[in-house]
Amino acid sequence: MELYAKIKKSSKYAYQGEYSDSPPYFRVREIINGKYAFTLNNGNWYRREDLNFFVKNPKGELLKLN
Repeated sequence: MELYAKIKKSSKYAYQGEYSDSPPYFRVREIINGKYAFTLNNGNWYRREDLNFFVKNPKGELLKLN
């Protein structure tokens, strides 16, 4: 199962997820211990509180975890 994340609008990093189409869902590439624990497929590291998390169900739909 793959984990995905979307940068919250309230995050100071929200601009990194803004595009002309719908906001992207990034695949979580790596999780480590520390303040900036999550690296996404955009290559940047984020705090848990900056992200909403999703998993993909068998139909390919993203389901929100938090």
